Amino acid sequence: MLRPLLDPLPQDLVQRRAIAAALLPLEPTPELLPAIEALLLDPEPDPFLRFRAAQIQLQQENWAAARANLLAYQAATPELDIGTEFLLAELDRQAGDLEASGDRYASLTTQAPQEAQQLDALRGLAAIRFEQQRLDEAEQLYRQLIARRSDDLNGRQTFAELLAAQDKPKQALAQFAAAQALALKSAAAADTASPDTAISLLVRQRQIRRSFLRRRGFQPRWERY
Repeated sequence: MLRPLLDPLPQDLVQRRAIAAALLPLEPTPELLPAIEALLLDPEPDPFLRFRAAQIQLQQENWAAARANLLAYQAATPELDIGTEFLLAELDRQAGDLEASGDRYASLTTQAPQEAQQLDALRGLAAIRFEQQRLDEAEQLYRQLIARRSDDLNGRQTFAELLAAQDKPKQALAQFAAAQALALKSAAAADTASPDTAISLLVRQRQIRRSFLRRRGFQPRWERY
């Protein structure tokens, strides 16, 4: 929809800077990338254009270009930019450098100025440790997260999956049930979670119960007929 307005871009520098300013608040989508890249060629472009370009390139799995733009953005804004650090941590994760991603998240758990940001970093670090199969570390991190942010739906859900992977079905079921309650509450408030989330959590609980019963030599009653 925006492409006809941005292609071609005007030659007048004042108009181009006005377009750049208008693009910055928009959701970073791939259709904006050609215009952003063209505007970055202007004299003294707004540094945040590089951040927006990196967000789009991350969506496109263009790791090298995203990293180059993020590092250029950091160089242009010497003060610590938490958003950039989070994006670099996610870039490292998606590119497969889990150790670098974990280091960034670990640093953010203490350096981020707001508690909400620290907890986001804690969740990110726990997810990295889970992906690295450092399960005991991941468990401790998720326990810290849940203790400090009991309404973290994504955190509880992933923690439940971790407990299931550790063969702790009773603890996993408790966390899935808590996550389901959060999802239902969120859906009732027309917030971020949909009823489908609560349903999928219920299905997951049934799967774990069924596996647990089979291993103990029982056949679930709903499978007897």
